[in-house]
Amino acid sequence: MALHRRKGARRADETTDGGLASWLVVVNTLISLAVWGGVNKSYGVMFFAIRDDFSTSTWIMGWVVAVMSFSVDMFSPIVNLLERKFGTRQLLVVGSLMLSVGVIMASLTTHPSQMALLSVLVVGPGLACSTVVSRALLGRCWTRRYSLACAIAYNGIPLSLLFFGPVSQALLDVYGWRGAIMIIGAITVHLVLISTALKLPPIQEYARLPGNNCTIKQTTCQKSKSTRAGATELTSLRLDDADKNEPSCLRGVIRGLDLSLLVEADFLCLSWMSFCVRFDLEAWMIYYVSHAGAKGIAINCLLS
Repeated sequence: MALHRRKGARRADETTDGGLASWLVVVNTLISLAVWGGVNKSYGVMFFAIRDDFSTSTWIMGWVVAVMSFSVDMFSPIVNLLERKFGTRQLLVVGSLMLSVGVIMASLTTHPSQMALLSVLVVGPGLACSTVVSRALLGRCWTRRYSLACAIAYNGIPLSLLFFGPVSQALLDVYGWRGAIMIIGAITVHLVLISTALKLPPIQEYARLPGNNCTIKQTTCQKSKSTRAGATELTSLRLDDADKNEPSCLRGVIRGLDLSLLVEADFLCLSWMSFCVRFDLEAWMIYYVSHAGAKGIAINCLLS
């Protein structure tokens, strides 16, 4: 009995706050975010080549690349349901495989609509499964040094911009845009390997972050808690009333999506901030190289 407890404690130490498994989660999150940024950046570098090969307009190709990120955001709320149904590791592996297969298949397309469908139905959901679950694992594995783990993991996006820019241009010059995208899709397969190597934490809920500043503003904190509890209770009552008229198949979906977040002012503010940042970042990654090239700036200088 004591040996069993000792093994359980050792496993908890490995998967939380500095253990080997928790650092693997940081590496997995860093790679998944790097792949997301790298795929977007690669499409931006190959923008002219793909547009000219398809004989289409600039705005159409911009939409083709943008719908991939749109599908990631639209599919993200469903990831929680899929994780509860199929498991964390299975979702990470399947999502990584979908991402790799979708990027490789994009090199075989002959029309912008085909590439857009792959982005919406294959690449986007695969990225959502990989990135959402990876960032959720950060919250489960790290509590005391959560900010440090996030600071390291979120460096994946800037690192991908530094790496995939010149690499994509080099591959484009040697193999053309189809061969370059196929090689980049092969690079993303490494995400499957790191996903299978993860040692997942035994808990299945988010870890509560310490510190609420209730000792400084006890009254304000109590009012805030009561307001949130009332909003959550009101949402639950509304969902209970809706459940009476909804089929049983939809009842679990409504519960699983946790619609009480939609009445949280903090969540809405963070969502708006994230939207503004993502809007600027995605526009910069997609159109920066093509816009600079249209202005007569040498592309090699931009990627060096």
